[in-house]
Amino acid sequence: MIGPLSKGTRRAVLERLTAAGTIRESRRKILGLFPVRSWPPVDPWPAARAKLAVQNVVEHGVPPDLSAAALISLLLAGGVLHTVQPTTDRKAQKQRAQQLAPEDWVSAATRNALQDIAAGAAGG
Repeated sequence: MIGPLSKGTRRAVLERLTAAGTIRESRRKILGLFPVRSWPPVDPWPAARAKLAVQNVVEHGVPPDLSAAALISLLLAGGVLHTVQPTTDRKAQKQRAQQLAPEDWVSAATRNALQDIAAGAAGG
């Protein structure tokens, strides 16, 4: 799923991902009346593997590899870890994720980039 992006960015991102063969456009109607467009992944396995890696690390304590640690850092910095790995105890989940790499350069770079994007969007 692609969430909110800066004005005009969503379309460009969707076009690039479609052209790369990562996602495809799907058109259908709800109740036979309301047209809906979505962009599901062409291959759902990478996303499933990524979700499983997040679950194994955050919920089951499996030591993360570099890509899992980077992904968790990105999700944590974006404040969306709980949407990828639903939990009833967000505080404990966040603490566990933060323990993974408190001084990790990926976390810091991701956090700084997201803060810069947010500041740019807020400031115009």
